[in-house]
Amino acid sequence: SPGDRTSNIRTIAIITAGELAVVLGVSTHTVCHWARTGRIPCLRVGQKTLRFDRDAVLAAIRDGHATEGGAA
Repeated sequence: SPGDRTSNIRTIAIITAGELAVVLGVSTHTVCHWARTGRIPCLRVGQKTLRFDRDAVLAAIRDGHATEGGAA
């Protein structure tokens, strides 16, 4: 039935670099650097604009893909 299909939909929190910086307690510059170097996943919107899936970033950090200071 149609109701069964919607049960598989997950709400994704898409946030800006500034919002993610607040969540992580780092600077916006650090967030953008981590995204550019592939330490955290990002979504590109146009040529310069980045957006982030908060849960995917937190999972990457939890799993050790991103650390303070840029060391992997």
